[in-house]
Amino acid sequence: MQNAQTYAQLLDHMYTTNPQGIDAFMGSFVAYLNAKKLQKMLPAILKQFELIQERKKADKGTTVIVRDNAALEKITHELAEFKGTFNLDELQVVTEKNIVGGFILKNKTNMIDASYRKALLALYTKLTA
Repeated sequence: MQNAQTYAQLLDHMYTTNPQGIDAFMGSFVAYLNAKKLQKMLPAILKQFELIQERKKADKGTTVIVRDNAALEKITHELAEFKGTFNLDELQVVTEKNIVGGFILKNKTNMIDASYRKALLALYTKLTA
């Protein structure tokens, strides 16, 4: 039995090679899942497919992770100093509630962690060492 990740990779391959024909393929794909009595897997497969697409999109440009959009406005001037290393023209913003403050800036090859969490962990390590 195949898992949702494998089916999602198949969907991604079909979408990448023939985006116009994906509608016809999806009909056949759903019929196949129904015939194999795997239709309950469809939500998990689609979720994995979305994750694959998000990863591909993030790999193409620069991603900044912040707590919320208000935090992004506060750090805009700090992001400017990384313009040489990162392509900030195609900046993708991801909000994550686990970030207390600051930001994480990353692309396919580089990452800058300027989050408060990292600063607090560094301070804790320095004080307890």
